[in-house]
Amino acid sequence: MFEPLPSLQLWPYKIPRSRPQGPSKPRPVSLESSLVSVSPRGSESRGADSTLTRLDSRLWPSLKAVAAPQQLLLSENGRQKGTKMNTHLKLALLVASLFLSFFVGAAIFQSIEGNLEYSRSSSFFDCYYYCVTVTTTVGYGHVTPTTTGGKFFTLFYALVTIPLLVITLADIGRKLANLIGLAEAKVLGRVKNRHLRFTMIVTVTLLSGVVVFLLIPGAIFTALEEYWTFMDGFYYAFVTLSTVGFGDLVAGMTMVLGLNESASSNVYIVALSMYTLLGLTWPATLWVLAADYLYGSKGTEQGQEKEQKTEDVAM
Repeated sequence: MFEPLPSLQLWPYKIPRSRPQGPSKPRPVSLESSLVSVSPRGSESRGADSTLTRLDSRLWPSLKAVAAPQQLLLSENGRQKGTKMNTHLKLALLVASLFLSFFVGAAIFQSIEGNLEYSRSSSFFDCYYYCVTVTTTVGYGHVTPTTTGGKFFTLFYALVTIPLLVITLADIGRKLANLIGLAEAKVLGRVKNRHLRFTMIVTVTLLSGVVVFLLIPGAIFTALEEYWTFMDGFYYAFVTLSTVGFGDLVAGMTMVLGLNESASSNVYIVALSMYTLLGLTWPATLWVLAADYLYGSKGTEQGQEKEQKTEDVAM
């Protein structure tokens, strides 16, 4: 029998480098390599290789099973970040398009109606406020088109901007409903009754909206508008945000009619339009919450289940 070779001894054979040109020729098997295969050292190396192969075949599925949830969590987080960026960009574009439509519509409406002596839409900001009332379907009636061109423009403008506003309010309402759903999961997570949770969330959202969008603006309108009582301001805020818009009370009426034209009056008109748009997000959020509760759409309820699954995978 051959003597076993030292374990640390390196074989003196050199591996020839592959030539870049010409087909490679099979290397002849030498007698020494054949002897290595039958030597104890050769059998020991083959045994070690087979042991490593068996160990690798057993460990690799276990490692994959351990790493799979983490990989799933990372990929899910990456998809969520990309989706959030896309939704934020979409919402920013919608809001920018909405305000751009106000300014462009005001310029066009002023060019059509502003040159008439008996027209109330002589100022650019008067026309701007008119476009806001058309888009939000409030329609106070304090500024109206008087020419045929102005009426045709109003028809076309309403057909374009009203759907744009509906889409924008739906996206904003969805985002606010998701935020409310996260707060619900943290604050009311221990409440198991789904109907009780929905009642509490809607009650808090409704009362908060009454304070933020009706009571506080009503007090502000009472202070800014002459001869208005608090009931008048509260009534005007409710009629505006419900898009009823009777037109019996209109904030900034003296400014819109040109009786008080100044920089502050223009700022007041823009502030009124901002209040109207922000206030409409409140009923939109309530509608989304009601739709999630009644129809089980992909809202707060499924968002909580998805979040719970993600937390379970992470654990």
